[in-house]
Amino acid sequence: MKLISAFLGIVFGFIILFQFIPSWFPQTAESIQLMKEGLQMGLDWCVAHWGRATFGLMLMVALFWVAYGRKQ
Repeated sequence: MKLISAFLGIVFGFIILFQFIPSWFPQTAESIQLMKEGLQMGLDWCVAHWGRATFGLMLMVALFWVAYGRKQ
């Protein structure tokens, strides 16, 4: 359950950041667009150099660490 909630929290955060913040605060639209381009460039670089399977595995490990890595 923690894994699902961590995933949904990350997805919800990105939706709020990339979809709603630029429309609510138009002065942030350019910097948020640059963030989106930077994330896409980083994803493309990782996939080109490491491959999709390795990058997907790293994302899953990071998601497990976010969900279960903190002490109670």
